[in-house]
Amino acid sequence: MKHLSLLLALVAVLVALACTQEVVKEVEVPGETVVVEKEVIREVPVEKVVTVEKEVIKEVAVPGETVVVEKEVVREVQVPGETVVVEKEVIKEVPVEVVVEREVIKEVKVPGETVVVEKEVVKEVVKVVEVEKPVIVEKEVKVVTEVPRGEKIMRARVCCMADSFAPHYSGSGSIDIIYNFIGTHLVRTDSIQQKQTPDLAERWEFAEDFKSATYYLRRGAKWHDGEPITARDVAFSYKMFLDPTSPFALQFEGLKGGEAFSDDFANWKTNELPGVVVVDDHTIRFEFDEPERAFIELMHGLQTRWTMLPEHILGDLPVDEFRQTAYWKDDLTQGGPYKIARHVVQQYIELVPNEDYWFGRPILDKLILVYISSPDATEVAMHRQEVDISIRGGLSGVDAYQGILLDPNWSVARNTGRNPSAYSFSKNVDAQLKDKRFRQAFAYAIDRPAMLEGILKGRGVYAPINLTLNPDARPEWKTMYQYDPEKSRALLAEMGWDSNRVVEVTLTNPRDTDKAAMPIEQQYLADVGIKIEFNVLERATHSNVMNTFAYEMRRAGSRLPGLGGGENPANKFRREWHSDGRDETGYAADQLALGSGWDAKIEALQAAITREEAVARFHVLGDQLMEDMPEIATLGQMSYFAVAKRALLPGYEAINLHESTATDLRDVPFFPPFWRGTDASLLEVWLWDVTD
Repeated sequence: MKHLSLLLALVAVLVALACTQEVVKEVEVPGETVVVEKEVIREVPVEKVVTVEKEVIKEVAVPGETVVVEKEVVREVQVPGETVVVEKEVIKEVPVEVVVEREVIKEVKVPGETVVVEKEVVKEVVKVVEVEKPVIVEKEVKVVTEVPRGEKIMRARVCCMADSFAPHYSGSGSIDIIYNFIGTHLVRTDSIQQKQTPDLAERWEFAEDFKSATYYLRRGAKWHDGEPITARDVAFSYKMFLDPTSPFALQFEGLKGGEAFSDDFANWKTNELPGVVVVDDHTIRFEFDEPERAFIELMHGLQTRWTMLPEHILGDLPVDEFRQTAYWKDDLTQGGPYKIARHVVQQYIELVPNEDYWFGRPILDKLILVYISSPDATEVAMHRQEVDISIRGGLSGVDAYQGILLDPNWSVARNTGRNPSAYSFSKNVDAQLKDKRFRQAFAYAIDRPAMLEGILKGRGVYAPINLTLNPDARPEWKTMYQYDPEKSRALLAEMGWDSNRVVEVTLTNPRDTDKAAMPIEQQYLADVGIKIEFNVLERATHSNVMNTFAYEMRRAGSRLPGLGGGENPANKFRREWHSDGRDETGYAADQLALGSGWDAKIEALQAAITREEAVARFHVLGDQLMEDMPEIATLGQMSYFAVAKRALLPGYEAINLHESTATDLRDVPFFPPFWRGTDASLLEVWLWDVTD
């Protein structure tokens, strides 16, 4: 291979130098630009360097022929004791005409002589090829880092990654993930101790009537740029959280004067927010018109997206600029344990330690969040030890986790999960789909115990609706809607259901477990006279359909408060099921029209002061939902989390994960969920370590 030999010669001549050269040549094709050559030369200072090239050919079978759709070339440099990948290049093959020319690119002076290094440049002329039907090829980008000896580096997979990290304006879960590493929070969640513990706030106190809460900030806390973090930054942050264009602003209107402040947000700089009082540089007090135990618990179980914001960077921006500023993508100056060193959109984020973090410098020298959307590709990356943990997004199913468990380089933990797969309804559906008899019939038609055993091999829990998994659920809820096809048929007959009608169910990115369950659920429903057809959409299209409610039913994770004791159910009810909240199913709007007092019941739960009051009011809401069934759950499966044995994470060290000898998922160590199912993964990230 002539190109390989030239590359080897070049590396040998330049072995004492430190340089990086990149050459990119492009061919213009109508409607796009095609990169036809990209050469990256990195020099590794070692005594002996040997370059090896290997090719992996991926093929797609097409009736009558086999088409090569991707050629992967991986070049590796062999270093004594290790192999460092210095380039990974993915080339899509198309018929080309090749013209070769010789070009002198560099002269290297050696004592007594001058050496001319030549290389071949291949220019490709791309022919247009007609294809009968479009083939979608997913491009996977491998993050490559040259690793100096002794440097501690961990790679964590995320299944999705926002282009911009403004917590107010995007629902992407990747925003919670990134701020868990870089963010500045008053308190933090400790799922092992099952409580909130100090973070930016060293201590706090609540009024007996829950009409105020005071937080005392630690002195000496700094933003990543060295500026001090003060109570003024906290006050500024809570004002910004009330931006009415944010779908989350409602959560903060419990503050005294919060609703009025949000309504006149254009004048936020001059308007006062009575519910946020700066006592001094290190003390801040939140005040409420009514007892707000739920709001205080929200602040303490708050999603990590709600990080404090630096007023000295963002405070002078006009409102419109604040929403669009490059800060959310290119800056992200925060005060948390890590700082962003590099963000390559939709590829990876490289984090480095904050040397001034108040709990001490993180142990890791680099933490790289790698974007891999596919569960199957993640499984392969795990077996190849290319990632150490998946912190957002799981694998394709229990069989995949079982395979990882048997890999000697990995450990697997479990908890009881939070979101069983659930069917729900668009707010725009007709009267028949809103009829509770149809929804009850739907629930009775599915044999959940049989599916749990057949698909999940018993690794799951019975859940006709997510509420039954809540720690405060009535015991009788947990036995409702047992499989009863005769009762289902009777309810459908009573409401005059047309068994020839086909209901479309929209979803995206089903995992292997979903793919196994869906045809079984479809058959159970067909047996009682409910015909459904699944409409599987890619993510972007699905998001648009959901946002415009252009669907009849959907199959996704539940929106009801289930497992996890860290979030007061009142907050989720207010956010998802109040007429002023998201109300994606339209249930709250329908109840408002009926005059059922549904909104008032949610507000009463929010206002509960004692634990007993909160549980009793939760039961009132739950009884109504168990009757009306605006969601129907199917598989309440366990959640599993895989961790490389080289990765030492405090949450998993607390349950002695790597000491487990389990060979079956039923027996792997268990950790309790508190605020989110991933609490153990994200606990005390500044103490993360690797054994290398």
